[in-house]
Amino acid sequence: MMFPIGMAVIATLEAEAGRRLAGYGAAVMLAIAYGANVGGIGTKIGTAANALFAGYVAQNLGIEISFARFLAVGLPFVLLFLPLVWWRLWRVGAADAPATPAGRATLEREIARLGPLRSGELLVAAVFLAAVVLWIGSASLTRALGPALAPLFPAVRSWSKFVEAGIAMAAALLLVVIPVGGKQALPLRALKRIPWGTLVLLGGGFAMAAGIEGSGLSAWMASALGAFREQGSLVQVAAASFATVGLTAIASNTATVGVMLNVLAEAAAPGNVLPVLSAVAIAASCDFALPAGTPPNAIVFGSGYVTIPRMVRTGIVLDLLAALVASAWCTFGVRYLLPAI
Repeated sequence: MMFPIGMAVIATLEAEAGRRLAGYGAAVMLAIAYGANVGGIGTKIGTAANALFAGYVAQNLGIEISFARFLAVGLPFVLLFLPLVWWRLWRVGAADAPATPAGRATLEREIARLGPLRSGELLVAAVFLAAVVLWIGSASLTRALGPALAPLFPAVRSWSKFVEAGIAMAAALLLVVIPVGGKQALPLRALKRIPWGTLVLLGGGFAMAAGIEGSGLSAWMASALGAFREQGSLVQVAAASFATVGLTAIASNTATVGVMLNVLAEAAAPGNVLPVLSAVAIAASCDFALPAGTPPNAIVFGSGYVTIPRMVRTGIVLDLLAALVASAWCTFGVRYLLPAI
């Protein structure tokens, strides 16, 4: 969604400057990709890695991480790391960045062209904000609805994931049934644009995790990492962060998380399991050096402003900084937000 907006802004600024803004264009494109990567870490539904982490600890460790609690884990990392991303990208874009008044005037002109919010936009915004509020309060909602639903569905041991999914489905159904201007706000043909491949990928990640654990592979790999268990908590979390960042450069972050969660849950020392697994979930979204690292990286690579050498030079520094920040936050912050196991 942001990619065409960024391209339009760059094109307008280049037309006014009368030259190609190679450095500034690369900085804007990378800001979109890196912002999507980092921003997704903040919420439980922001990335596939987050969903896999929450699902794994619920299924295998019996710990339900609510939307609000995950927000308390992920959002501080986002706030800590985004200034570092800005600093790194400003060094790239400052070489040929247009004057500040020109950039501000362009943005103000584009905003004015959008005009006021229309009825359909207001409806979608209201439904989305309601869903966010309900997600944040899903723990209280689960406690209120659980006793009433338990007799109807005795096989269900935990209702939190059903409540959060139900909120999402209810929001979508509202947009389907509420008309705007004589037609549906969300037409059924929009089902064709749902990223079904991502849903299959998530399911495959859970299936792979179950296979790794059920086959005994995770236990074997954990025994091979006996020395890992003997290290201090900071060393364990740092090793998990750096290893995950490195692996996501050459493999799907979803596949990386599926393997790392199973192996490190067995290998981590008691009391340090959740900080280690949290570091894996956060670090899996922090590959900034290669186009194949994350989908946002691949999207902006097609802009023509981002080359592989430039992305590597810019991103490798952020990869290392992300692993360091994730290590510090998960060691000294996350352990006080999640139960010790």
